[in-house]
Amino acid sequence: MNLIAYAVYTVLLVTVILRIGHLCYRHGRVYTDAFFPKDAEFSKSINDVLLVAYYLINLGYGITVVATWEDVQNIIGVVQSVTSHFSMILLILAVLHYSNLFIIKLIYQFKFK
Repeated sequence: MNLIAYAVYTVLLVTVILRIGHLCYRHGRVYTDAFFPKDAEFSKSINDVLLVAYYLINLGYGITVVATWEDVQNIIGVVQSVTSHFSMILLILAVLHYSNLFIIKLIYQFKFK
C-alpha cells in the first residue's frame, strides 16, 4: 500500500509544484516589477531566486516526507496519509508566499527610500 501512497503523492506534488511554480513566477514578475520599477534586472533576479527557492523547498519536503512515511495498511490509510502530507506542504507554501511578499516590501522600502 505504501507504493500506492507514494505514487499518488508524487503525482499530486509534482503537478502542484510545476503548476503553482509557473503561475507564481509568471504573475509574480508583475509585483516585483511594481516594487522595483527602476531596476528591471534586479526585479527579474528576485523572481528567479524565488522560483529556485520554491523548487528546492518542495523537493526537500517531498524527499523528507517519503523518507519518513509511516506504513499504510489499507486504502483509507493511503487517503489519510496523502491528504495530511499534501495539506502540510500547501500550508507551508501559503506561509512562505505571504512571508515573501512581506520581505519584498521591506527590500523595496530599504532600497528605494
